[in-house]
Amino acid sequence: MNIFITGINGYLGSELAKELRNIGISVSGCDIIGPFDSDVHHSDIRSKNILKIMPNRVDVIIHLAALSSDKLCRNNEYDCFDLNVMGTLNIMHCAELKNCKQLIFSSSEWVYENSDDHLINNEKTLIDPFLIKSEYALSKLTSELIMKQKYSQSSFDITILRFGIIYGGGRKSGSAVESIVNQILKKDILEIGSKKTGRYFIHYKDIISGVISSIDFNGFNIFNLAGDEFIELGKIIQITLEKIKKNIKVIEKNKSEHSRRMVSNKSAKNLLKWKPQIKIEQGIDEILSHY
Repeated sequence: MNIFITGINGYLGSELAKELRNIGISVSGCDIIGPFDSDVHHSDIRSKNILKIMPNRVDVIIHLAALSSDKLCRNNEYDCFDLNVMGTLNIMHCAELKNCKQLIFSSSEWVYENSDDHLINNEKTLIDPFLIKSEYALSKLTSELIMKQKYSQSSFDITILRFGIIYGGGRKSGSAVESIVNQILKKDILEIGSKKTGRYFIHYKDIISGVISSIDFNGFNIFNLAGDEFIELGKIIQITLEKIKKNIKVIEKNKSEHSRRMVSNKSAKNLLKWKPQIKIEQGIDEILSHY
């Protein structure tokens, strides 16, 4: 099997490539950041030349490259949609011309941005694009809709993976988990919105295992890759303080205005035979190990 990964030098792409090679799969890819070699090429996903750098035979394309956060896309509509939507269309075109068997697309749980705090979102949840305020969320949902519309005309299977909020991997910044751990280590006062804010945070290694589990899945499918446990920011603070044996002052700036996005991973667990393995306590240990 030959797999091509866009965004292969990102922290997810590089670890995914390593895991795939460990199980005997041939991997190549592209990125706009180095290092580059015979298997990792410099190319923008919007470029028509990307077709030339792909191997003659590509079985699966795993499309990770994107402006991949709400922060990067906020008030940056043109670049956000140019890269995330037009880039994705270009990759779909390449998949068709290369007679690919499957395209795996990294979407995000951000598409559930305006869901009710008490609603547990699954892949059948109806999403109203007119209620989405995040440019990032809208770019991902738009790409999903285009894939669905194009699927009947395509010769390849499409698997959309809505990634949960990812943490871990040695980043000093990233999700709220890294942010809280970093601030606790460096400061004596921690300011957050509300301790009750929470997400189904998921460790990056569980995302990688979920992507691998989705390879060779037939048809058009959407799966949520989210954690098993709803984790409030208050719990992250408590675990971190206990692990480093420190006391700090925690100030909640908007105690009653919490954000709670609920996402079910049951479909991925049942159909992909995948299950998150890393608990939040282990994940925080991994983050702390990088300091």
